[in-house]
Amino acid sequence: MQENGIVSPLTTSQKVIKEGGLVDYLLDTHEDCVFLVCGNTFEVLRANDAACSFLKTDRLNILHKSIFDVLPFTLYENTVRDIKNCNKDNTNIDINIREDNDLLSLKVSAFLDDLFFSVKKLTQKSDSIEEKNFKLLFENMSSGFVYLKVNFDESGEVVGNEIVDVNSMFEMFFSVERDEILGKRFEDVLPDIDSRVFHAVNLTAKTGRSRSCNFDYKPAKKYFQVSTYSPRQGYTAVIFNDLKAELEIRNDLKVKSKISKAFAMGHSTDVYKVVLELVLETTQSKFGYVGYFSRKGDIVCFARFDNTMPVIVDEDGYERIKLKKDLVSFKCMASGKQTVGYNTGGHRSLLVTPVTDRDGNIIGMIGVSDAPKGYDFRSKSAVQELADYIAPLMISEVKDRNYKRDLIEAKERAEAGEKLKSNFLKNISHEIRTPANIIMGNCELLQKRADYLKEEHKPFFNEIYNHTLKLVYIVDAIKNLAKIENNQVSVFKTRTNLNLLVDNVKHKWDFEAKNKDLYINVEKTLEGDDAIVLIDAQKVKSIIEALVTNGIRFTHTGGITIKYVLEDENLIFSVTDTGEGIQKERQKSIFEPFEQNNKEKDFMRRTSGGVGLGLTISKGFADVMGGEMWLDSEPQKGSTFYLKVKYEKFVVPA
Repeated sequence: MQENGIVSPLTTSQKVIKEGGLVDYLLDTHEDCVFLVCGNTFEVLRANDAACSFLKTDRLNILHKSIFDVLPFTLYENTVRDIKNCNKDNTNIDINIREDNDLLSLKVSAFLDDLFFSVKKLTQKSDSIEEKNFKLLFENMSSGFVYLKVNFDESGEVVGNEIVDVNSMFEMFFSVERDEILGKRFEDVLPDIDSRVFHAVNLTAKTGRSRSCNFDYKPAKKYFQVSTYSPRQGYTAVIFNDLKAELEIRNDLKVKSKISKAFAMGHSTDVYKVVLELVLETTQSKFGYVGYFSRKGDIVCFARFDNTMPVIVDEDGYERIKLKKDLVSFKCMASGKQTVGYNTGGHRSLLVTPVTDRDGNIIGMIGVSDAPKGYDFRSKSAVQELADYIAPLMISEVKDRNYKRDLIEAKERAEAGEKLKSNFLKNISHEIRTPANIIMGNCELLQKRADYLKEEHKPFFNEIYNHTLKLVYIVDAIKNLAKIENNQVSVFKTRTNLNLLVDNVKHKWDFEAKNKDLYINVEKTLEGDDAIVLIDAQKVKSIIEALVTNGIRFTHTGGITIKYVLEDENLIFSVTDTGEGIQKERQKSIFEPFEQNNKEKDFMRRTSGGVGLGLTISKGFADVMGGEMWLDSEPQKGSTFYLKVKYEKFVVPA
């Protein structure tokens, strides 16, 4: 409830839960007809959309009426009596009711001081109300929440409480990790907690009645209000509401209400704004800020009401305050203690309060200035209390911001590294290709000039030629793979004669095939203008060459056949060899990087050569062109690799 823009105080953590929007969210997302009913007057406090639809009426005709007048069926007197005693006896009601031709289910359960009524047809899908309710509470509550399964011995005494789930605020309060404590005993996870908490938990487990207590938890510098209740038999829910000791002593319900509401709304920025408003109001200061220390050594503002300090806005849109050695803020950072200064930096008075973690390390500050009467013990204590109160939230917020910043920087470094790698591969490819082409050209020239080269020397030049060719191929393969991985490959279609393309591939690799006594045949199915098409000739040729070189590598007798056909407006290229073939279980991974047909052999003893990138690059090129690749193969019977691309006949522009 609000009056003149001010939130009215809430006296307990239960009211924070009810008024924080969680119950409305829970009801609105429930598929069944659900009513929240006052436990004393039994008038309807909330009704979800499903309930309005079920009753075929407006919500205004439901609220503030007796639930027994609202329900569209009549209950027996003993059932009404049992429902009215639900809160008193902490019992649940679960009955079936026949109404006309429908079989309905009515469930009534206690929720804090009120009652949940749930109505649904039994033919509808059954969902676990408890699972939905408590999961929503876990994820949205600003209080610490732990859900326990009670273990009893044969005599009915509680022997332990197993942790079923906790929310993130519980993790923050007690510095634990959820995945590390699930399934463990509550008593073992928090052995140093006040014994009154365990006593309340065990009493609730045995009797089903709610309990509450307050205790000071020194390891976290917090003062907790603990509430326990039993959502269903055998389970206990425990709420830890962090109370500010100073605010509790002064009974400042206005402060407590504002901060609790900001937490319940789940917006951390609103919390800092509320805290700053409270600090300014409490100390009667004119200016102030709440912020944390950045890695650059300045203050990043979560909230600011200050036109006296120089502020810059960084690339992320955050306001930053630069610290100078003569400012009280810098003295506070150096000493780690709350610091007051007078008549400095153009201010009558300054109060800077550190926000620290559990180890006393400063993570942020609350700074205020120009209080008319300065800062006494009471105002300084109040600000320090608020600084301690927001410390867990600030730790989490700073950790999250730094994590996002680290991700951005890592991405930028990765992109810079990829760019550097691409440039390096481009340069090294050029530097290796130039001398390699000279070596291969001279080898071919010497092979054709018998007067320059003796017969016994030819095998040596063949080796030089072949290994230089492989070196160029490997460098190009690595460069192309890097381009594919970085999405730097584009399609460039040109006027291409298919028959010349396959002939050029044959001519290029005939020399190496003949050195192994293998043949390369070419089968052409189109002639004349039909063979003139628009395709990315460079990529298609690269794919066919990769398939031919693989064929030569894995073929020892026979040869390779290059072929293309026109089928359903698609060009289908095929390269068939009479080589080793590929086992069926290896065919699925043959297009993956560094995969080879003879992978099971020792790497240093491979006779086939290659690094296993040719098919990966070919598949990448095919994907970029909108095509596809596949194969047919049997061990010892050879292989046929296929490439399909769209047929686009070249048309001379008018």
